[in-house]
Amino acid sequence: MDGDLVDNEEDVYRRAVASSLWVQDGVMRAGERAFSDPDNEPSVDRAKLRVHPSQTRLDPSEAVVQLSVREIRAIRSVTLKLAGGVTKVFVIDVVSDPILNDSAGLPDNPAHAKIRPDEKLTSTPMKRLQSVLSFINTVVLEPEA
Repeated sequence: MDGDLVDNEEDVYRRAVASSLWVQDGVMRAGERAFSDPDNEPSVDRAKLRVHPSQTRLDPSEAVVQLSVREIRAIRSVTLKLAGGVTKVFVIDVVSDPILNDSAGLPDNPAHAKIRPDEKLTSTPMKRLQSVLSFINTVVLEPEA
């Protein structure tokens, strides 16, 4: 159901273009650019509702990365300085957002979910979220040549 919480023990997938990939300490990851989103709520697919990670990508030239829901929810470094020296710490969640019979013509995707903050992110906090996500993902399906 739309808006349902995704279990902490779940993993999620996100597709990433090959040019966004990088390697750190022998681990291939998707960089910050792979987590950009026009609504500042990156789309992901719930792994447990996918038979194979390849169902997440739209094109074989894309990679698929995996992230832990528990690690996403543990993010506490997405902040915004407010007036009076107060710092707002955004709470990051993962919520189910299935796409079914979409009026814009998107294909059905019952596995669709969103990485959603408790409040709308502006540019600077969104860049911080993208940065953190770039360090906690792992490529599970490399792009095809």
